Formats: sequence, structure tokens, C-alpha cells
Amino acid sequence: MLTGLAVDDSLNSGNKLQAFRNLNCGLGYSCTYHIWRRFRSAQGSVRTALVALCQPPQMESDNPAKLTLEHLAKAFQDHLLSPIAAFAVSLQTFFL
Repeated sequence: MLTGLAVDDSLNSGNKLQAFRNLNCGLGYSCTYHIWRRFRSAQGSVRTALVALCQPPQMESDNPAKLTLEHLAKAFQDHLLSPIAAFAVSLQTFFL
């Protein structure tokens, strides 16, 4: 799966603060919330671009963020770069 444990925790439990703490990435909470908000607002354009590459994975979820991340992972599963970097390089556009 594309996501790390901290993001999985957030997607499954809805507790973003604990997920950000688990990241232990050195970014402040306001920065991580800002990145999360940008990701949520960009999901429509990201999913539209991903559909041109492959069909979305068959999974049952009502969580659009989880569906987007799984679709991203499926589209670039064989790429040497991380799925987010592969998206940017392959489509010549910013992820967010």
C-alpha cells in the first residue's frame, strides 16, 4: 500500500493529529494540516488524471482520500519512484 502507518491511522480512525504525530517528520501541525487540505481539494483532478492511466482499484470504501491513494498506488505500482513522484514525472504536472 502507498500510505504509511500514520496516514493509514488517519484514514481509518479520522484522528489526523495522532497520525501527524506518528509521522515524526519535523513539520509543524499547521503545515501538515495545510498539506492534507491541499490533498483533499486536489483529489478530483488527481483521480481524473489517474483514470486516463488505469481503472480505479475495486475496493469498498466511502473514504475518497483512501480511494485516491489506492488508485495512485495501483497506477504506479511498477514505477521506480514513489507514486507521488511518478505521478508528477509521468504526467508532467504537480501532484497538488
